[in-house]
Formats: sequence, C-alpha cells, structure tokens
Amino acid sequence: MYLKIVYIFILTVFLFNNSYSQDRVRKYYDPENKFLKVEYFILEGDSMMLQGPMRKFYPDGTLEIEGVYFQGKQEGLFKEYYNDNTLRRKINYHKGMRHGTVYVFAPNGKLVQEAEYLRDTLINELKVFFPSGVLKSSTSFANGKPDGDVIEYYESGKMKKHSFYKDGQEQGEIKTYHENGVMESVGTFVKGKLAGSFKTFYESGQLYTEYLHNDGKKSGSFKVFSEAGELMSKGAYENDKLDGEIVAYYSNGNMKQICHYDVGKLTGNNKYFYHNGELKKEIKISSNNVGKQIYEYDSLGNLLVKQTYRNEKKDGIWMEYFSSGVVKTKTIYSEGRKNGLFAQYFESGKLNTSINFQNDLAIGESKAYYEDNGALKSVVPYKVGKKNGEFFHYFPSGNIELKGEYVSGKKIKEWLYYNEAGKVIKKEEYFNDKLVNTLLFD
Repeated sequence: MYLKIVYIFILTVFLFNNSYSQDRVRKYYDPENKFLKVEYFILEGDSMMLQGPMRKFYPDGTLEIEGVYFQGKQEGLFKEYYNDNTLRRKINYHKGMRHGTVYVFAPNGKLVQEAEYLRDTLINELKVFFPSGVLKSSTSFANGKPDGDVIEYYESGKMKKHSFYKDGQEQGEIKTYHENGVMESVGTFVKGKLAGSFKTFYESGQLYTEYLHNDGKKSGSFKVFSEAGELMSKGAYENDKLDGEIVAYYSNGNMKQICHYDVGKLTGNNKYFYHNGELKKEIKISSNNVGKQIYEYDSLGNLLVKQTYRNEKKDGIWMEYFSSGVVKTKTIYSEGRKNGLFAQYFESGKLNTSINFQNDLAIGESKAYYEDNGALKSVVPYKVGKKNGEFFHYFPSGNIELKGEYVSGKKIKEWLYYNEAGKVIKKEEYFNDKLVNTLLFD
C-alpha cells in the first residue's frame, strides 16, 4: 500500500512538472525573417523564463553560442564559437552562475585562458597562454580576487614578473626581469602602493633609475644613470611632483639643465645648455610667479628669442633675432593675444613686412617691401582677420604688377596682371574665390 502511494506521488509530480507549456522564440537579423539570430524556448509565455536549449547565430548562419536554460537561468555547459565554427569558449553554469572550469581558445584552436569558478567567483588559479600555447601568466585567486603568487612569463618561457597579492592588492617585494634573466625592476608594495625605494636596471644589470615612494607617490630624492654608469639627472619629488633643484647632464659630464621646482611648478632662474656648455635657454620666473621671461640662444651664445609672460599668458614685446644680433621679428602681446604692430625685418635691418593686430586678428593694411631699394612690394588689406579690399603687388620700380579685390578672404571680380610698361597682359575673373575665366593679351 505504501509503495503504491509513493508511486502515485512521483507520477503526479512528474506530470505536474511537464504540464507547463513551452513556446519557441525565434528572432531574426532582417525584417523578412530569413536570417535567424537566436532561437530558444520560454515557459508559459514569460519572456524572462527561458527553458531548454538556446542557440545564437552569426548573420551568415554560423552557430555562435549554444547552451541550455532551466527556469530562466543558464544550466550546464555553454559553448561559444568563432564564425568559422572554431570553438572560442567553454563554460559551465549552475543556476545562472559560472561554476567549474572555463576554457578560452584562440582562433587557431590553442588554449589562451583557463580559469575556475565557484558560484560565479574566481578561485584557485587563472592561467593565460600566448597564442602559441606557451604559458603567459599564472594568478592565484581567492574569493574572486588575486591572492598569492602572480607570475608572468615571456613567450620564451623565462620569467618576466613575480609578485604577490593579498586581498587583490600587490604586497611585498615585486620583481620584474629582462628576457635575458637580468632584473629589470625591484620595489616594495604595501596594500597595492609602492613604498620606499624603487629601482630599474638596464639589460646589462647597470642601475638605470632610483626613486623613493610614499603611499604610491614619488617622494624624496631620485637619480637617473646612463648604461655606462654616468649620472644623467638627479633631484627630488614631493607628492609625485618635482620639487627643489633638478639637474641633468650630458654623457660627457657637461650640465644639460638646472631647474628649480616648487611642488611641480617651475620657479626661479632655470638654465638649459648645449652639449658644448653654451647657454641654450633661460627661463626666469618672478618671485610671485606672475611674470616669466624666456631667452633662447644659438650654440655660439647669440640671443635668438626674447619672450615675456604674465600669468602664463603672452605679454609685452616679443623679439626674435638673427645670429648677427639684428632684429628678425617684433610682436606685441597683451593678455595672450597679439595687439599692436607686428614687424618682420631682413637681416640687413630693413623692414620686410608689417601689419597691425587687434585681439589676435589682423586689421588694416599688411605691407611688404623689397630689400634692395626698400620700395613697397605689396599691400594686403585686412578686416577682422580676413583679407578684405583692394590688393596690390608692385614691381621694384614701383609700378603695379597685379591688382585685385578680396571680400571676407575670398578673391572676387577682375584680377589684372601688368607688365613693367603698365600694360595689362592677363585678366582673371573670380567668383567666390573660384577662377571662372582667364584672358591673355598680346
């Protein structure tokens, strides 16, 4: 009698579990429903309650993903494919969570990643491989975070980096290596941040750089060396910013630069030198950090550039010089913009061109001159930064060689070309800056 009751109960449960109706769902890439995108089943018309096999396809019809759902959640083995049918990933699910070993493959079929999950959380060891199949890295996990040894390799199989993690953060001494086995860097981490000395090395083993860190930021002195062991630069940081005197050297021992910083800001008198020891550039910053002057020199010590700033904006008269000391250009700035007369000179000292600016825009006439006799060479009219008005170009004799007209920077109407005798030899017609007709005259 008892067995009969149990049998009836089991049969009833079975019939109950299979009494749910299933609907097939198909979605397509195109409105004509020719190219299937995904196919799955749902229970009782509930679009969120997937039940049974699911398949997803690429637009060309190749299978992309296949797996099974149970009561709306992924269950069992899911497979993903490249569009050439090559397996891309294998992953197991339980109640919608990753559970078990996951394998990821390269298009050539080689294993590129292997990991283990427990209820959607990474555990044990995560392995990553090069496309060739050689181990690239090995990371220990606990509760979804790196915990323990983390080792990286070159494709040759030699160790690249060895670190240790605690609760997802680097902890303790961390070392990296060149492929020849020589140490590349060494430093100590505390809760994922560099602390104390951090050193880097050349492949030869020679010390390259040495910095001090505090709470992950550069703080304290630093030195940089050449592969020959020569000191290349030295100075200090404060809270990850340059601070104090910073000095750099050429390989011959000559000073390359000497600068001064106040927690990341350049200050005081700063000098930069050529390889031969001659001054190359000088930056002078006022004590209140409002004004700045810049001087640049050639390798013989001749002044080439003189610039001034106020509150980090171009200000005052900017000068450029030829190596001979003759003025090359003169530009007037105010509040970072050109304001006033700009002049450019020949090395002979004669005026080459001149134009006025207002708020960085050219205004009035830009005039150019011949060097030999100082005669007017051209007149270009400007209005609010654009060529606007009658344009003239002259022969050295002073006779007109070309005249035309601009409107808002575009050529319009007739442009006439003359010979020295004043006769028109060519006429061009422009419409909205486009040449529409050309006439030549004998």
